[in-house]
Amino acid sequence: MLRKKSDEKSVKLLQRAYALGYEVGYYQHYESVGWVKKELSKLREEAEKLGILDKLEQIYNLGKEEGKKKRFFAIAEKGELPTMERTVTHSEQRYPFSRIRLQIRTHHRPFFLATPKFLKRRNQF
Repeated sequence: MLRKKSDEKSVKLLQRAYALGYEVGYYQHYESVGWVKKELSKLREEAEKLGILDKLEQIYNLGKEEGKKKRFFAIAEKGELPTMERTVTHSEQRYPFSRIRLQIRTHHRPFFLATPKFLKRRNQF
């Protein structure tokens, strides 16, 4: 009787681990912060007590991978699949730093560094 209850607990625990992994994979949640970290640590503690920590990790990772695949195929069905192809000019290939500088616009002077008008007047101080 005791063995049957522990088996039921372990099955439910593995189901929760798979569901959590699937949600993390599908919605791309961070594992290291917030509610996901708390839930995962609770599941790991319970699995450690039951002695199925390795199995829990395998099931969690399986759920995470299947969630990622499902998200990829859902996006592909909508036709919103991101393409990685981009044409790169010769100057961008030779000078990658200039491409970065142009993206963050460090070559422009910020507007808040301009001298105020009242200081531009003659004989102000």
